Amino acid sequence: MIWRLWVFVAGCPVGAVAFLGCTLHAGPAPARGLSAWAAANPWLALAGCSALVGAGAVLLASWLARRGADEPERPLHLAAGASFGLAGLPAAVAAWLDLAPGPLAHAALAGAAFAAGLVFGARAQGSAGGLPRRAGLAVAGVAATSIALVALSVAVGAVAGPGTTPPRGLAAAVLEVDARTPLAPARSCRLSGPAEVLLDRGAHPAFGPDGRVLWLDAPDEAGTRQIHRLDLRTRELQCWTCGEPGHNLRPRPVPGGRALLFVTSRHRRTLAPAQWEIHSVRATGARPPPGSRRLTFHPAWDDIPVAPPLPETVVFTRRGRGRTDVLLATVRTGHGGLLLGPASVLFSGGPAFATSLGWSPDARALLLARGNPLGPLEVRTLDPATGEQRGLGDGIAWNAGAAFAPDGSLVALATTSRASALGVLPGWLGAVLAPLALGRDAFGVLFRGTGLRLAAREGPPADFDLGEAGDWGSPTGIGLAPDLGSVVLGQRREGKRGLEERIVQIPLRCGTPDAGGAGRGATGTGRDAAHR
Repeated sequence: MIWRLWVFVAGCPVGAVAFLGCTLHAGPAPARGLSAWAAANPWLALAGCSALVGAGAVLLASWLARRGADEPERPLHLAAGASFGLAGLPAAVAAWLDLAPGPLAHAALAGAAFAAGLVFGARAQGSAGGLPRRAGLAVAGVAATSIALVALSVAVGAVAGPGTTPPRGLAAAVLEVDARTPLAPARSCRLSGPAEVLLDRGAHPAFGPDGRVLWLDAPDEAGTRQIHRLDLRTRELQCWTCGEPGHNLRPRPVPGGRALLFVTSRHRRTLAPAQWEIHSVRATGARPPPGSRRLTFHPAWDDIPVAPPLPETVVFTRRGRGRTDVLLATVRTGHGGLLLGPASVLFSGGPAFATSLGWSPDARALLLARGNPLGPLEVRTLDPATGEQRGLGDGIAWNAGAAFAPDGSLVALATTSRASALGVLPGWLGAVLAPLALGRDAFGVLFRGTGLRLAAREGPPADFDLGEAGDWGSPTGIGLAPDLGSVVLGQRREGKRGLEERIVQIPLRCGTPDAGGAGRGATGTGRDAAHR
């Protein structure tokens, strides 16, 4: 009787991954092919499907045990072979995390492993061993399957390979934007004063186009992250998305400041936690609008929106099927609202994590990063008009994004160092680690320490040590005032009272390179401390 219980337990994970394969990432109608009851009660349906397959496995194993009388320990051999069914545990996790090649493939692999185990048990001869042997087989099978599924996801992600593939017509559009963007004289900047704490909460700050307001996300009274607007003249903080469901974060104003892009978790399902989507909301007026509009509908993790200088376009990062890509989509109107047209791949990370930090106002510099998102990354600029690339160095906090001068001639980046040993893992595991990194960036601490890097259109970038202000915590965002008078940084750390956040503002002094001391630190590495 004990061996039948073992077969039942080993068969349950196969039922679980089969259920996930039928329900996950099936499009806007996730319950397609299932009853409304199963969609409304996913955990109960998951348990029922697991138990059904487990019971079926017991019936099959009992039938195999009665075939022939030449092997008295056949039931124990069948129990040992059924241990292969525990491969469904890592397969279910892989399906839940949306690793390649997909939930249905993971279900098929788990079912094949379980079937092979039963065939092995039905043909085995001799001593079957005891419970320790079955336990050892189970542990070895789970470990081997976990490694194999990660390797499979990386291999599938590497088939297409990384690279940039700008869509047709993009170069002409970029040159048109560049031609009508006024170019200011070459400038260099240095820190000119101590850091000032604007808010003792908030993350992902971004200046409005006129520099009078600062957009950020911060917890409301219920602890849900919402988009807020800070008036820098009156210091009035106004919640902009309170009343809307889910966590709403990463605000990014579009050129002109009429609308705001942000990421929301409201479309996540119980068994598909990666359903983050991009929304748009009006950013003008004295009062918040009645609601936002959904832009993306793809069953994947859409995150890190970038408002490019091209009219009516959105750039964002999509993570799904074990890979991440930077996509460009055109905003269209339809069905009484806004939606995105077909997305084109701008930059593919292959099996590594890939994202865009920003796009310059003159459209000539698209900032791209690729690697392991649990560590700082190297950032490069891509000129979509010519294909020319330029390195801005490594050690960049990709989650903080980038902030440009109005003419695109200067960009501010946050530097940092890794906070986890997982940050030393190779970059080709980046897409697998992306859910963990994106979750930490939204609700936890991703890196350690904050620095500032300013990069002009020409010449080497300049690094600035922020001193005590930089030691306070990990960067969560960066913003550059349109008049280049200051830079703001979001920071986060684990404190005695839990997670602590703040928004700090650091004065800048910018001028032409030949304007005496105003140009110091522009062509080399500055070491001005923000706390002095």
